[in-house]
Amino acid sequence: MKGRSWVLFPLFLLMTASVMAACGQGGNDGTNSEKSQQSEENIESGGNDVIEYEGLSYKTEAEEVNDQLVVRLKLENITEDEKTVTFPSGHQFDVIIKDESGSKLYDFAEGMMFTQALIAEEISPGEELVFEVEWNKSEADFSSLTIETKLNIYEIDNEEVENTPFKLTFKKE
Repeated sequence: MKGRSWVLFPLFLLMTASVMAACGQGGNDGTNSEKSQQSEENIESGGNDVIEYEGLSYKTEAEEVNDQLVVRLKLENITEDEKTVTFPSGHQFDVIIKDESGSKLYDFAEGMMFTQALIAEEISPGEELVFEVEWNKSEADFSSLTIETKLNIYEIDNEEVENTPFKLTFKKE
């Protein structure tokens, strides 16, 4: 990974960037039948799926370390060319953890504030962009959790991404 580019908008363009971000992520309610089918299949497979889209490979890993659950979101460039992914804000990914009854135990973005800026990440061939979240177990049981992960990518190589292709849901048992 070469580096990070931050493109900051003047205040009068901030609203435009927010609207673009909202438009770029609109319609992500799971109604896309192909996406829903993939998510259901991924739940059954225990999260071992990999999503490939536009020369990028996305997978999620989760492991217990002491009293924490560590969730890693990995985006790998599987092409021979450098790829640039653009996020619509500092809210680059989501991780939601639910118990076996579907009750939300953890939401990475809950209570957070994120930078309102386009963030471009360059990924060299064979390199990975990795996001990691550590969730303190507290009184939760790791034995039967559903983990939902999503990368909030707005563009890949200056081409708008639609329907949030980088989304995985799996059970941690």
